[in-house]
Amino acid sequence: LPRELSEGRMSLNEGKVRRALVFDMHLRLDGTIARTEALWGVVRSRWKGTYSAVQGYYDGNRPDLEGREFTRSLDALRSVGRLRMALEKERHVVTYHRSGSGLTIDSSGFLSFSEPKPRLASEKYNEQISLLCN
Repeated sequence: LPRELSEGRMSLNEGKVRRALVFDMHLRLDGTIARTEALWGVVRSRWKGTYSAVQGYYDGNRPDLEGREFTRSLDALRSVGRLRMALEKERHVVTYHRSGSGLTIDSSGFLSFSEPKPRLASEKYNEQISLLCN
């Protein structure tokens, strides 16, 4: 997306109110879908976090995130992500094990690749939420 959109009108910057297509999803205790409804609504991001910060919270390395107004959402993300990943295994879904990598540019202008990194659990949990909405 153009920067004007990705960092402006369509961003999820902390504290900003944005229009959104909201998926109101109700799951059973085992993680299966009970019902889904798509609604127009508004959202306000309470924290502009990163996957690594969320993973730090899950690993107990981010006490600054304990008890914040969004902590219940992070806990729910992990719970639902784990349930949905377990369902994939039961249904024999093929899981694509991709890794992350990056490019860096040194002071001479040369590109170099970083070593591939396994994806964080927080990224995999978020992936499960995206799959639920498709």
